Amino acid sequence: IGSSSSTDGGLTFNEEQPVGSKSKTARAYRFKAVVDLGELANGRINGYGEAYYELREKNFSALDSESAFEKRIYGGSLNLDLSESVQAHFAITAVEEETASGKDTQLYETVVEATADITENLTLLAGVTWSDYRDPATVGRNGTRTDIGARITYAFNDKTKVFVFGQ
Repeated sequence: IGSSSSTDGGLTFNEEQPVGSKSKTARAYRFKAVVDLGELANGRINGYGEAYYELREKNFSALDSESAFEKRIYGGSLNLDLSESVQAHFAITAVEEETASGKDTQLYETVVEATADITENLTLLAGVTWSDYRDPATVGRNGTRTDIGARITYAFNDKTKVFVFGQ
């Protein structure tokens, strides 16, 4: 499946060559499990957890994604209601992809976020993301990174909100 993209609002288009071959088959597999923690803990915990795994074989092509080499994506998350006004989110994701040299690129990411309703109209969201990227083919993009951010949102009504974001 080929695709076109435009970086200037549709004035010009770049044709992207599809991966794969008409004579060869490539598959993708996805598994996802979700558990309601309230059911496991007889209602003492409000929230849910999930885990997922995806494998795309070399030369896999679909409408929304292409993989020239084998790619593995896996991880999980935990979403908890700590109180009526405070929620917490934890997530871990890994993306490992083969390259033409046979060495994998690796991205590992951990996210921790908390949301608190300060008042009926005022909400605070704060989070930290830690990323570790490894690509044997490039030198400048390798390493770890930590991002910290916060957003304060004020809701005038159901349709009108303003926010301030800092990172």
